[in-house]
Amino acid sequence: MDARAELIKVIEDVRKRWRIKLALRGALIVLGGIVLTLVLASSGLQALSFTPNAIFGFRIAVFAAMIAIVGVWLFRPLRRRVTDAQVALYIEEQDPSLKEELISAVEMSSESARADTPGVSQALLDRVVKDAIDKVRALDSGRAIGREVVRRLALALGGGVVAATLLLVFGPEFLRNGVSALLIITRDAEAAAPFHINVEPGDAK
Repeated sequence: MDARAELIKVIEDVRKRWRIKLALRGALIVLGGIVLTLVLASSGLQALSFTPNAIFGFRIAVFAAMIAIVGVWLFRPLRRRVTDAQVALYIEEQDPSLKEELISAVEMSSESARADTPGVSQALLDRVVKDAIDKVRALDSGRAIGREVVRRLALALGGGVVAATLLLVFGPEFLRNGVSALLIITRDAEAAAPFHINVEPGDAK
């Protein structure tokens, strides 16, 4: 593999880990936001005695909030286009010893490939790329870049899922009732209420 192909591969590998980091961080924020939304909505339902109108209104509010949280903190960051130059800058931020050599190599390579920019000799370009790759190889070809952050975020997300599950199982009863009433939308609002008054024999009197 020549130096330019190796440079492209390093950029692509780091870009993938960057996107994984964004996805994990977004998922962690989404999890926290959804849990907080359900706790607040369940508290509101408890205060309003789980009336059908309250359940119906809070269902709309909760699902609207969930869609907004997922859109802002997960979908929007992942849809953003990350250029090679941005990835190179990110790598250099992680290891300042590169001293802008990587981003220079990426920018010169892309300019040369796009328009065969006059004034930039092929020998100079090859030298810049080779020097940048030599330094990146010392960093395990960029494989260490972002790896620790991804690991920490994955652990935090796993811990958050466990904590949310424990809160739902062992938390206050109003929370379990609220989550059930809010998320099981196959039941109508009246049937979802945990409190019922049965009158015998059941006629109007």
